[in-house]
Amino acid sequence: MSEGESKFPLKYIIAGAGIIGFIVLVIVGFFVYNMISKAKPAVKKIELEKIEFEAKDSVTFEEFTIFLVEGNNSGVVKFTVNAEVASSRVKEFLERKKPAVRDAVSRTIMTMKLEEIKHKYYEVELHNIIKKDLNEIVDKNVKGNAPDEKGQVSKMNLVIRVNVFDFSAMNIE
Repeated sequence: MSEGESKFPLKYIIAGAGIIGFIVLVIVGFFVYNMISKAKPAVKKIELEKIEFEAKDSVTFEEFTIFLVEGNNSGVVKFTVNAEVASSRVKEFLERKKPAVRDAVSRTIMTMKLEEIKHKYYEVELHNIIKKDLNEIVDKNVKGNAPDEKGQVSKMNLVIRVNVFDFSAMNIE
């Protein structure tokens, strides 16, 4: 070997440097990719119960008169319900099915005792109970509430708020 010649030919040195450079780029790329992928915010799960929707229409039901019989303790509950809805389809459905909706709400109220109904009315729980009943009926019967491929339910067909007014409850002896 002469003085100017290296132990390794130039082509092996260039190939080795290329391989080392490639390995370094792969490692750096891996760490940069991990840093970027961790920095992305996670997709938030939407809880429909906490979303506030805008009321577009309302449906008023005629006065409910429900007779309660609890052994020796009987009573009458009277009230009117106004349901604020998020779409005209829900309003049309509830208008068309008023007798069935009235029956469903009446059955729910009949399962309670008179004092319990009074307490729930004053604590605004009765409003939420009726709203839940109405939403169950709407969810089963109005098209457009099926979950999409992401599992999220369309928010068009909802009963947003229920107002109970002209409430009276009396014992009958």
